[in-house]
This record gives sequence, structure tokens and C-alpha cells, in this order.
Amino acid sequence: MRRYWPCLLLSAGIFLSACASSDCCSSAMGAKASISASCQQKHRQQELAQRLRGENVQVVQVGEETTLVFQTNDFFNSNSNNMSGGTGVLDDVVDFINAYKTENVEVTGYPDKKGSAVRNLALSRAQAQEIAHYLQDHGLNTRLISADVKRTFSEVPRIEVFFRLPAPVNIFH
Repeated sequence: MRRYWPCLLLSAGIFLSACASSDCCSSAMGAKASISASCQQKHRQQELAQRLRGENVQVVQVGEETTLVFQTNDFFNSNSNNMSGGTGVLDDVVDFINAYKTENVEVTGYPDKKGSAVRNLALSRAQAQEIAHYLQDHGLNTRLISADVKRTFSEVPRIEVFFRLPAPVNIFH
């Protein structure tokens, strides 16, 4: 029996990679129903990520960590924390994060390097807080959302929204 494990694992790997690249969700039946639900969720996540990329949001996924990066001038009036638009993009951000069922989200502002450092730090913090409030007020289903600013000054001021996939639940302890 031991010599068949590599074949079984290879078969499972082929099925899962096919799931990521094709529409296997509708063809899964019976015992594969949980795989089908997982496949559907993965397709939804990929669709939302593609939509965000089309709206000038950089989506960086490394392992279980995801960071969404966007420029503050897409959302705020110049030198202000008053939102000027871009709320459709933020609604897509809410959908994207909710698709991952994460518990913690961090919103971080990166200030502009031009002008007063103290003023730009305060402005970036206020903008990050405004984004965090918007996400929470518009359906972000998370236990904890935080907003802060980094003391790393940027050529183009930006906001980063960071989250990590929740740890799997151990049902055997």
C-alpha cells in the first residue's frame, strides 16, 4: 500500500491544479462537493483580485498574506482626508477581503516625502483611519481592523491594506 501513496498524491495534485485553471466546480459531484465549494471560493477570489487589478489596485499575495496597495490620490482630495471618490473600488476591497474570511485587517498609510514630515504623517494616519472606517461601515466582516501610519516616506503617498488567512482549526485536540 505504501508504494501507491506517491501516485495518489500526484493524482490529487493534478485534480487540484486542474481546479485552479478550469471550471471543475460544476463537474464535482458526491464526495467531491467540499472540493467543489473550495474551488468555487478560489475562483471567486481570483475574479475579485482581477477586478481590483483593473482598478489600479496592486494585489500582492505571498503564501497566506495578502496586501492591497493603492494611491491615496485615487480616494482623497489633495492634502485632505475627505474622500473624493473611489468608493466602488473600496466596495470591491470589502468583497475581496470577505471572500477570504479573515479576522484581522491592517490599514497602513505611507506619507508623501514632499512637504512637512509631521503634517504628512498626520495626514496619512487620518487617511488610513478614514479607509478603515469606510471598510468597516460598508460590510467588512472582520473581528479587528486597525489603522496606522509608517514613518517610511514615499514618492507617491499610498495606503496598504494587509490581511493574513486565518489559521486552520484543529478539530483533533
